[in-house]
Amino acid sequence: MENQSSVKSEDHIRYYFVLLLDILGQKEQLQKWEQLRPDGTVTAQMKEGLRRSLGQVLNLRKSFFKLFESAESGSQQSVLHQWIALNLQPGSDRDRYNALSVCNPKLLHFSDMLVAYSPAAAGPANDWNIMALYRMLGAVCNLLPSFLALGIPIRGGICIGIGVEADDLGFYGPALAEVHLLESKVADYPRVVVSQALRDFIRSKPPENRGPADQYIRLGFELCQSMIADDPDGWTVVDYLGAGSRKLLSDNNVLAQAQRQAVAKAGEFVAAERQRLTVAAAAGPSEVMAKLAVRYEHLQHYFDSRRRVWTDDTSTGLS
Repeated sequence: MENQSSVKSEDHIRYYFVLLLDILGQKEQLQKWEQLRPDGTVTAQMKEGLRRSLGQVLNLRKSFFKLFESAESGSQQSVLHQWIALNLQPGSDRDRYNALSVCNPKLLHFSDMLVAYSPAAAGPANDWNIMALYRMLGAVCNLLPSFLALGIPIRGGICIGIGVEADDLGFYGPALAEVHLLESKVADYPRVVVSQALRDFIRSKPPENRGPADQYIRLGFELCQSMIADDPDGWTVVDYLGAGSRKLLSDNNVLAQAQRQAVAKAGEFVAAERQRLTVAAAAGPSEVMAKLAVRYEHLQHYFDSRRRVWTDDTSTGLS
């Protein structure tokens, strides 16, 4: 009989926020180091393939946690957040706030894909764990431009859905299948697609304001709403070049300047890649090149539509 001890009796099915990110172009890099010489010698080509495949995967994990923490710091600099923290009273209100403010996600890795997940509810009152979602979105907003600036395109999906945690498996459930579908069948080019259920959740009416803890949750909803937008094809996406993304680091001049430089370099990469692919597609009939050229045309339209956000110096911090 198959061992089923990995699923404990205390494990239960519940809703999670689930994010999947996929590094594109890994097949080509893996091919560079798939054949080891008989004497075990590692060639320069293999080292390059290793750096641009495994190295990128490891960097994605490290960067996600770093940028998740940056998003947390950005929310804490909010004047409203500071007011909430000061006005919390001992008891249930503070217990709810404390539970919601500690919301580090768990990570899984499948090949060149990263999966981050966090329960959609937490704390003694089973409140919406909205700040966990906000920090996931914030990490994506900082991550995609930073990797594009290095010539590394990423696409993905994010949803709210059902799943379960098990010791040997980590996370599994319909939510995992949904984000994989969004990444592989819908995203198409470097963007992170938001499921329709998550879009409706983010844009729904937040809880009534009965005190500081409720106000904290309402703040999370407002922050999440500032980080999504509707694309021309009708899908909602993480607006990683939008005003909400820029405000993430507005209270840290060093990180803010670094992000502006990353966005500028990412824009240069997108324009150059679109030009390269367009020329390659015109040089000879190539369905693959033509498809890639269209993808980067969409991406450049997105960059062009958000250019003022990153060149206008009148942007203010979180309010």
